[in-house]
Amino acid sequence: PGREAAPSVPPDSQLSSDFEADYLLRTRQVVDLSGSPYPQNPAMCNEEVRRRSFHHWPPYAPVSPSDLANAGLYYQDVEDEVECFCCGGKLKNWEPGDQAWSEHSRHLPRCFFALGHDVGN
Repeated sequence: PGREAAPSVPPDSQLSSDFEADYLLRTRQVVDLSGSPYPQNPAMCNEEVRRRSFHHWPPYAPVSPSDLANAGLYYQDVEDEVECFCCGGKLKNWEPGDQAWSEHSRHLPRCFFALGHDVGN
């Protein structure tokens, strides 16, 4: 759904570029984000903006705001809960030894940002 059907016989130049684009998508060298709901919160695409969201981050939290912001997460002033700007997934109950990137990837394994795709960060 949401994709247009390709013409039955495309011009030669379109044919080669379509095959090339399809190859890049299949080999995960490019991700098609057209029509995608990502990022969930475009206002938080910038790492510095995310970092500033941690102004009231609880002092007992064992993970640094800098590490969380770098991992695509921002704070919404609720205990130690953070949200991913890309997928909208939330993480909380941080424990000593937790690493922002690894927890993001482990709990939100389908997040395009955690997978390393360019989603406007």
